[in-house]
Amino acid sequence: MIARLFDRGLAAELLPYIAIVLCGAILAVILIETDAFERLYLFTRIHEGWELDELLIAGFATLVALLAMTVIRVWREAGRRRHEETRLHNLVRHDPLTGLPNRMYLEEELLRRIGDGRRLGTRFAVVILHLEGIDQVIDLQGHQAGDDVLRTVAGRLRNLLRDHDLATRLTGNEFALLISADDDTDGLAVATRRIRDLVNGPITFDTFTATLTTSLGVAVFPDDAGSREKLLQHASVAVHRSRATAGNATTFYDPQFNADQRQRAELKAEIVEALNSRQFIPFFQPWMGLRNGRLAGLEALARWNHPTRGMLPPRDFISAAEETGLIADLFWDILRQACATARAWPETVPVAVNLSPVQLADEHFAQTLLTTLRAEAFKPDRLVIEITENTLVGDTLAVREAMGRLKRHGIRFSLDDFGTGYSSLHYLSQLPFDTIKIDKSFIRGFHRENGTYQIVSSIIKLCRSLGLKTTAEGVETKDEAAELEILGCTYGQGYLFSAPLHAAAADRVVRQSTDRYATGPRQGCAAATGPMTRFEA
Repeated sequence: MIARLFDRGLAAELLPYIAIVLCGAILAVILIETDAFERLYLFTRIHEGWELDELLIAGFATLVALLAMTVIRVWREAGRRRHEETRLHNLVRHDPLTGLPNRMYLEEELLRRIGDGRRLGTRFAVVILHLEGIDQVIDLQGHQAGDDVLRTVAGRLRNLLRDHDLATRLTGNEFALLISADDDTDGLAVATRRIRDLVNGPITFDTFTATLTTSLGVAVFPDDAGSREKLLQHASVAVHRSRATAGNATTFYDPQFNADQRQRAELKAEIVEALNSRQFIPFFQPWMGLRNGRLAGLEALARWNHPTRGMLPPRDFISAAEETGLIADLFWDILRQACATARAWPETVPVAVNLSPVQLADEHFAQTLLTTLRAEAFKPDRLVIEITENTLVGDTLAVREAMGRLKRHGIRFSLDDFGTGYSSLHYLSQLPFDTIKIDKSFIRGFHRENGTYQIVSSIIKLCRSLGLKTTAEGVETKDEAAELEILGCTYGQGYLFSAPLHAAAADRVVRQSTDRYATGPRQGCAAATGPMTRFEA
């Protein structure tokens, strides 16, 4: 298409010159056919005194010069057009920010490599790389900083890959790589690990340092697919699996993923009916005071009581609800049910619910929440809102204003999964949280000789200096609970104390706790980890 446009433009611009050449050629043919040159010769011989030879030579020289100028102009214009076409050809196939090839280039290169692979029997891998943390950089440092980080990542990829490998940019925070896979799968795994480690390295500028996490999805030709579309699709499915499971990981495509994708699509279609028929229900998991061993509150966790698939945990449907735009409806449904269940509990027992920061930034959210609590006859000072750290991006000012308004009514806020996001300390200084929940990845295998011990100790000391309480997630052993109590952690939550419980079981836990401590609190971590503290359904 571009070539045709250039041809039309060149022809239009050079049309006057082409017309001159054609007219000259036609005139020459006419003169030859009519013996005009012979007649002209005789005429000049008869009138030698008129000096017509000189005039004719001058006219002929002028005509030749004009023709030569026309040919030179046509040649130069054609060269300029070819240069401009080449420049635009490259421009539309490269990303202007990073200078890397873009999706159009990638798709053309894929077709070429597939053809070579079929002819020569070679293998190659399509690797899609998704960056986590760019949005936070932009939120905190501005768009220019985000562009600088992307350019740095592009430079690292360009320098790392071999000459016959290719790095391209697909979208804002996604890159695609074409890597030779003639080695075995272990060699490809080593290569992708090197890529992830390099990209995850700190990116330092004069005013800030960015640390990104990377999820990779890999599809291999011809093992996983034999067409361009399928290779890209399968690599995309694999990177989605990396992000959904753990993040900062590499996933190689598996045919089972297609079945999972179909199941996910079916779940999306069923969410509306599930909301209408109250299939979503809250389960409750207690959190305990580590020093006195008493029940400190219960967190409401959404479950989907699916009619054919049984009880589904949040990881199976939360992202689907977000993608379909129904996460807000799910929040209000779980909140109302949690309030209805907790009304029968003592007013000293708070209930925590999880909230998306996008909802909190909504200017109508605070008033809607207070209205809902009044309608459910649930006191605001019994509600704790948990916000996951790695989703805190966007309008921090609007979030802070909404939090301040709700805190004036007694609602408390907890920062969930602390330590897994990009800017933990920033949020501690900018947003008015009451409690910090230390992510379970720091608690798993926690002991004095473990490298996470100093991290957890520092988090607890920092929170104490800021007047914040701390909750350790994922506490599973008595030793973990004992060490956390010694460090000064306020609360513990995990399977050591209780698994998430349905509403009736949660009622029994609250009654047991009320009866158990009616005669006064027990002291020390032994109380928190003794046999009577483990609640059962």
